[in-house]
Amino acid sequence: MAKPKAPRPSRKPELFSQLYQIAAGQNAVLGTVLSGHLVIEFLLVQLAAQGAPQHKREIEELSHSKLIDRNLSLGTVGADLAELLRRINALRNCFAHEIGFRPTLEEWKELYRAASQVVSDSTDGISQGLDEMNTRQEHELEQWVFAELFIQTAYH
Repeated sequence: MAKPKAPRPSRKPELFSQLYQIAAGQNAVLGTVLSGHLVIEFLLVQLAAQGAPQHKREIEELSHSKLIDRNLSLGTVGADLAELLRRINALRNCFAHEIGFRPTLEEWKELYRAASQVVSDSTDGISQGLDEMNTRQEHELEQWVFAELFIQTAYH
């Protein structure tokens, strides 16, 4: 995910109580991004290991980015899917480097538009998610909207 062009207000916790709320509170977007990222990483390991089972331990130790590269070189993912996976990984990295990070609705839309060009969208989750994002405010969106990016990418 490209860094936003306009400066965004810092959401870094200044007090321990704020950090506690991030860790113990319900942050559905953070949970969705982390769990979706983990599912994708698991699948990348499985795909790479199918092509080289003797290297499974080595493959399991690769960073997410290196897993994408490995699968691209093995031909288990194409260049377009690899680029989408890199964008999803960049989104996860934004949370890793700023715990209070929250993607803007426009950033979600950009990811969904990119996914719509790459994944098969077998249950129309990407197109329905984009429709929801285009007709509602972010606080009105249901959780399934954010999860569909990961579900459809995993099923691709």
